[in-house]
Amino acid sequence: MSSSSNTRSVALIQYFYEGLMPTDRSIIDAASGGTLVDKTPEAARQLISNMAANSKQFGTRGDFSNKRVNEVSISNIENKVNDLTSLVRSLACGNVQQVKVCSICSLQGHASDMCPTMNRLMQLGVFTVRFGSV
Repeated sequence: MSSSSNTRSVALIQYFYEGLMPTDRSIIDAASGGTLVDKTPEAARQLISNMAANSKQFGTRGDFSNKRVNEVSISNIENKVNDLTSLVRSLACGNVQQVKVCSICSLQGHASDMCPTMNRLMQLGVFTVRFGSV
């Protein structure tokens, strides 16, 4: 092997090694009996080749072939983005009617003093409303 070819091989092994995750580097270093980059290019290639063949034969610890990714509807996301865009435009132009939200139950359509939840709790005697000084 020529000197320039050997230099390229060393650089390629080094580039490969630096691209690995830290846990994968540790595994390769343990398998190489030191660090991969201390091996000759031929020995490093042979080790990587053997490890690749073993992982194909036996699988890897991160083999999650039975996992599935939830499908996302792009049109649903686009609709939500469009709705938010319209709302922001309306807010910027001042065209939005402010809707009061009940501070007790967080629902719209009634003021806090008319809250059905509060009225039910008062009827049950859970709490009473006191006016004046506390």
